[in-house]
Amino acid sequence: MLFEPLGGGWVAFSSLSGESHLLNAESVAVVETLDLLHSRSANEVAELLAFDSGTTAAELTEKLAGAWSMLLQAGLIREQGATACRRD
Repeated sequence: MLFEPLGGGWVAFSSLSGESHLLNAESVAVVETLDLLHSRSANEVAELLAFDSGTTAAELTEKLAGAWSMLLQAGLIREQGATACRRD
């Protein structure tokens, strides 16, 4: 998936939905942290991002809670089981 900067955010095209989506930096970081072949849980993503952001995984899990449904609806990620996702 390719992200391009646009204004103060990022734009990404979803081949699944056939649409372009405007994203914030946090959503881009989430998608880039996901693996194409192996799914990761929200907690695993938060742990990986916490290392780079200087915050705790628990804080990031709470902060990113709203991003998951938007990314799923946009077709930028796919749900794998009840608690894991991967990139589209």
